[in-house]
Amino acid sequence: MATILIVDDHVLNRQFLMVLLGHGGHRLLEAANGADGLALAREQRPDLVIADILMPNMDGYEFVTRLRGLPSFSATPVIFYTAAYHEREASIMALACGVRWILPKPSAPELILKTVHEALGQPNHAIRKTPAPAAIPESATRSGLDGQLSGYLDELESSSQFVSEYAEKQESIGNDVEDLQQVVQRLSNALSSLQAVSLRLTALIELGIELTGEREPQKLLASSCRVVQDICVARYSAIGILSDDGKHIHHYVTRGMDEATVAQLLRPRLDAGVLGEVLIAATIFPDDAEDIQSLLRNADAAMYRAKEEHGNAFQFYSREMSEHALERAELESALRRALERKEFELFYQPKVDTRSGRIIGAEALIRWHHPERGMVSPTRFIPMAEEIGLIVPIGEWVINTACAQNKAWQDAGLPPISVSVNLSARQFNQDDLVDSIASALESWGLDAKHLQLKLTESMVMNSAELFITKLQELEDLGVQLSLDDFGTGYSSLSYLKRFPLHQLKIDQSFVRDIVTDADDAAITSTVTSLGHSLNLKVIAEGVETEEQVAFLREHQCDEMQGYFFSKPLPARDFASLLRKH
Repeated sequence: MATILIVDDHVLNRQFLMVLLGHGGHRLLEAANGADGLALAREQRPDLVIADILMPNMDGYEFVTRLRGLPSFSATPVIFYTAAYHEREASIMALACGVRWILPKPSAPELILKTVHEALGQPNHAIRKTPAPAAIPESATRSGLDGQLSGYLDELESSSQFVSEYAEKQESIGNDVEDLQQVVQRLSNALSSLQAVSLRLTALIELGIELTGEREPQKLLASSCRVVQDICVARYSAIGILSDDGKHIHHYVTRGMDEATVAQLLRPRLDAGVLGEVLIAATIFPDDAEDIQSLLRNADAAMYRAKEEHGNAFQFYSREMSEHALERAELESALRRALERKEFELFYQPKVDTRSGRIIGAEALIRWHHPERGMVSPTRFIPMAEEIGLIVPIGEWVINTACAQNKAWQDAGLPPISVSVNLSARQFNQDDLVDSIASALESWGLDAKHLQLKLTESMVMNSAELFITKLQELEDLGVQLSLDDFGTGYSSLSYLKRFPLHQLKIDQSFVRDIVTDADDAAITSTVTSLGHSLNLKVIAEGVETEEQVAFLREHQCDEMQGYFFSKPLPARDFASLLRKH
């Protein structure tokens, strides 16, 4: 008997593995995140670890890296069980972490058991098929939806045994369409109904759910069951595949869903204060592929494209999607290594005093020199860094680099200026943000007044009171605070007057047409007057013409920034420009 630790942020995924592995008499441990998994590993010394990759706060790669750093865990076998199964990227990243086994979600129970026994160094014939009720976790025996799911999983296991027996006789799913139809028919007969596992298992399908109000996902999941049950009775030609990407559980369909059915599924669900959104990805057999793994990869690629639509979406697979998905996977893999490979660079765009025309500051803008693709646009990699949890370490690098460079300019005898850096919402919400900034200033010997932090209105939306508290701590530190892109968000004026800010930044969308658009001119003039009434400096970005400069001077805007003065420059070129002023 082995001790196995399962680390996955989705409770139903953990329960499935615990039910499956419990049949082998193993001692099973579960953790909902990487931090809890590390704590359990220290205490219980597992013989094997099964971990998801896509988890919040600490992903699977970081979890395994930290696990390997613990005493006696350098050789502990680890299996990645994940929806992030892009063969090339996953293999490279897994090997870098010392992980030898990767299983895609979903995987056949027999494959999971075989891999577990291989990782434990046990013979495959030791796999026990007889259920061991005592090994089923307590949470899986609860009444209501959890109890139903436990029953569905039992049905799924019995049906999957038949599928595996059939699969052994076939080289691929595409060998004989008639035999495939027989499989579907026998499955529907073997179970109380195929709905019970394939369609009613939408209790596992979150399908792009966004929770609001009372956070009771089970109510929405149960509602999803009823919706699909109502519109899909006896539609056994729609074969569902469940896959989990770490945030949502998706239902991939292959065929048999007409436009009316899709339209019904895509209707927003508002149930008990919970708003559900549906994402459906479809791939066609045998048009798109003739083997299961290719079909699943196709569905994954279509799901990525459906997510880009925002809101309810139905997306069929196309070959271009595989290329897009592969490109994204490769770019994401490269981004994870960009910091340690020193591929990032800061460019600086000057900020000019409206009255004197002197350079009085600069905005630090990150650039990525990809070794093969060349310069990658921040609009491409910054959202990706947000998604995969790299935005905080990248943001810390930006702050440290900007402080170091500004101090170097001062030591070289250049006029002292302030350098502004952008803070992401996730970075702003870090508990150690103030300490981290204070440490950077102290490390490089830079006076706090020469660092400006750019914040966005969207940061206020989570909690205005916490936002104000954090701002006050930063203001006490002595750094300058600027509210970026003012007028594009939803800041309440009652809150604005309470913010310990030093500057408002007028978004370039208003500056672009101030000479020809009366509304933009009025907004720019009003924001400038509002800022001055609150004792704030006002800066306009995106200034590109002499007419815009004249307008801003006439309306007493304090600072300007844009291509009229200079594009963003590497540090050396910016220093040369600063010397001339």
